[in-house]
Amino acid sequence: MFPLIQENDICRFISCDIERLKKGDVALFHTLDGRMVAHRYYYSEQAGTYKIYFFKGDTNLGWDKPIGKEQFIGKLASIQKPSIKIGSDSRAFMLWGRLLIVFPIVTRVLRLVLSIKRILS
Repeated sequence: MFPLIQENDICRFISCDIERLKKGDVALFHTLDGRMVAHRYYYSEQAGTYKIYFFKGDTNLGWDKPIGKEQFIGKLASIQKPSIKIGSDSRAFMLWGRLLIVFPIVTRVLRLVLSIKRILS
């Protein structure tokens, strides 16, 4: 979720009904292999009698495997950075999410920045 969430940031999640997620919210869920993932919510689909939910990390080119309601843990409430606390209801947080959704090319730019950062470190 770079650059929104970086190493040493403390993320606080709150429980909520998955049906209350809005496009662009950052949610915490567990994968079928037991990993916990915090990625941005995009949409849901009905698959027969089962509803599935689609998420994507801000620097990921592809989508996560869809999840079921039972895998959902909660949604991001705030990020405590070393010098500032950012609430998920803040204007900056919401603008960043909207930017990523409206302009998917930003993901490719972020991946490039991460690649350069890894090379230089």
